[in-house]
Amino acid sequence: MIHVIKSELLKFGEGSSVKGVAKIFKSKDVIPRLLWLFFFLSSSVFMIYLLHKLFIEFYTYPIITKYGEQIGHNVTFPDVTLCNLDPLAEGEPKVSSLKEYLSFIKYEKKKFLEKILKSNSSNTEARMKEVKDALEGFDSFSGYIINMNKDLHKSRDCPDFVVDCAFFSDEWFKTKETCSISNFTRRWSANYYVCYTLEIKNLKFVNSTVIRGLNVILNVGPPNLIKLPYVSSLTNVQGRGIQVSVQSPGTPPDIKRGINFAVGTQNYLEIIQTERLRTDKPHNSEHYNDHYNEHYSDHYNDHYYNEHYNKHYNKHCHNENYNKHYDEHYKEHRMVNHCQSQCPMPCEETMYEIKYLSSTWPQLSVQFDLFENYFIDRGCMDVPEVRSRYINYLNNYELFLNDSTYNVSFSNLTKMQKSLIEMKFYIPQKFPYFQTDSPAYTGDMMIGTVGGMLSLWLGITVANGVEIVELVYVIFKRCWNIKMVSTKKNDENVNSKDSRADPEGKSGTDLSE
Repeated sequence: MIHVIKSELLKFGEGSSVKGVAKIFKSKDVIPRLLWLFFFLSSSVFMIYLLHKLFIEFYTYPIITKYGEQIGHNVTFPDVTLCNLDPLAEGEPKVSSLKEYLSFIKYEKKKFLEKILKSNSSNTEARMKEVKDALEGFDSFSGYIINMNKDLHKSRDCPDFVVDCAFFSDEWFKTKETCSISNFTRRWSANYYVCYTLEIKNLKFVNSTVIRGLNVILNVGPPNLIKLPYVSSLTNVQGRGIQVSVQSPGTPPDIKRGINFAVGTQNYLEIIQTERLRTDKPHNSEHYNDHYNEHYSDHYNDHYYNEHYNKHYNKHCHNENYNKHYDEHYKEHRMVNHCQSQCPMPCEETMYEIKYLSSTWPQLSVQFDLFENYFIDRGCMDVPEVRSRYINYLNNYELFLNDSTYNVSFSNLTKMQKSLIEMKFYIPQKFPYFQTDSPAYTGDMMIGTVGGMLSLWLGITVANGVEIVELVYVIFKRCWNIKMVSTKKNDENVNSKDSRADPEGKSGTDLSE
């Protein structure tokens, strides 16, 4: 049988179209045979190395990102979210003040620690540390915001947070549509308490089809004199100003990744719209969204997760006062997994990038006009707190009206620069950009690359695969025939021996009789 296999392999080698194989078997001289053998082995090793490298790179699923202009497409103005950096600018809730809340947390913490000490358990220190770590987040201003009433109370300041706003059309002309704080939706935020979102889908533009600009004047309110603990944090900004976030229409704001601006400034925000197209799995694992109790992706969109988490928190943890007892259900791993599984990265989305410039504002020459339009005409001087804060403006304004030659003392006119801020949002280009991901290697590319390598180094084609299958079939068939012939000969030999032992074939019958 081994002789048959060698014979078939020899026939295959002599007739093979693989480069070098036929030369190795047919050549009578040793030198050419060794030369072709060296070529065949070296080419095979190098080809296997290249194929291994290629397949490793292919199964890492690399992607190629293309960036360009979408000529012929219209831009879409984003939703804009504005948050006051001072969460208590609109005043403390009447239900519970910050001082009362912190006193309550300290009382509960002390009570828990006393119970642990009285228990005289062996792991007292570990349990006390666990209680301190659990209450550390709540014994802070952030904990106070999280546990505040989610039904936001009305601001007591005047004018409102959104003092004035206006839209601008395709040619930078001001539209006829009115804009005010009523166009903004108030929403609760875990870091800023009160935020205002302008949702484009809720606005009806009759005279304009494309909106490319928005001008907003904001009032952050008077300086807060409530004693607050200082916190070194990236998300809790303890400054005077606003936090700005722009997002695709209809999507929740990503406030943590927004930009903050100081009071007394005029800010130009250039918005760049990009249509983002990502690849789906397996090229991008961020889109993996399997069953709830199965595998979960380690990557998920943070602001979608926060929005989903806040919705569940408000739904299940809402209280008439504030949630003094935090529901441990939301600290469990399954809740985190649930929010992760519900918040994958989208394969298609509209992204907005911001570039900005800032300058001091308002200049002294326009402050009286602002004061007249937004403070006097709106009746803000009837509010005692506002009147006392802007009394210098009111006195100088009245004197200036009575005597136009009156020399105004601007040294006392500083309150407006400490409370007002102007934001100018605009999209400079008439078309959006695109950023598209595509696989670096596709199936047809792999077939062409692998086929090219095999053909270049050894001349192997698909037909050689058929030759190998044919070789296996022929060897199997020859071996099977040899085995069958051998079995038949063995049977004949056995029958021949039986015949010689009983030539007449009747002895058995005679004995039985």
